[in-house]
Amino acid sequence: MAGPSDDDTFAPIVATVKSATLGLGANLFTAYIASAVINLFEDTLEEVIALAVMMSIVASMGGDAGSQLLTVVIRSMRRAISSRAISAGYLCAR
Repeated sequence: MAGPSDDDTFAPIVATVKSATLGLGANLFTAYIASAVINLFEDTLEEVIALAVMMSIVASMGGDAGSQLLTVVIRSMRRAISSRAISAGYLCAR
């Protein structure tokens, strides 16, 4: 299943913060780039208000699709590893 392992769940807070800092920093950097690009189109957004409303919807859908895709990829990897382990165990038992 997806999600944190027991090692991640019970890790000390300092280790957790260190491991999350890189991802959060990358997220902050990409958000800054996105806001800079949006700022380039400020005049257009003022003229067409519907674009400003739709931006958050499109961003949300993109994030949801990315999360779902990542979940599917991780599950398929786990399934492939599990089937190989079962096959190897079956062959070793013969």
